[in-house]
Order: sequence, then C-alpha cells, then structure tokens
Amino acid sequence: MPGSPVLFARWETRVSDFESFLKATGRVWNHSPAFTQTGDHPVVNVTLQEALAFCNWLTEKERAEGTLDANQSYRLRRRTNGLRPWDLLWGG
Repeated sequence: MPGSPVLFARWETRVSDFESFLKATGRVWNHSPAFTQTGDHPVVNVTLQEALAFCNWLTEKERAEGTLDANQSYRLRRRTNGLRPWDLLWGG
C-alpha cells in the first residue's frame, strides 16, 4: 500500500523454505503455531527480525547460485517501461 511501512512478498514463504534458512544459519525458531502444518504451508509466527534475516539470506543464496542478478529487477522494469511482471498479466 502506497505510503505504508508494510512490505509484501510476491510469494508466500513456505515452512520448508524457512526451515532451510534455519538449518543454514543455525538459528532456532520457537514460534510453532498451535495447529499442524506441512512444509508446503506458509510459515507463520515470524518476527520482523526473522523475516528480514530470511530475506537477506535468500537474496545472498540466490545471487551465489546465479539465480538472482543484482540488477535483474531494474533491467526488467526498464524493458517494460516501469511495469511490474504482474502488471503485464493483470493490466496494471
């Protein structure tokens, strides 16, 4: 939302993705919900600090793997006259 400090991800972070982060960084997560989740469910009960650490870890991981170029997002927006990928799909 414009002017809001709230940030949204394009995709949900699955429990399995977050567990990979925990394992790779040696972190411990003690905020399991009171309901059952599988690895394909979205992770819940994550603090802002945990979310930021996950995003930084994932960015560095994808850059190291070559799946995320530091300028990839900029180049895509430039080629599409500032339109975001979902604008092309939804006519934004």
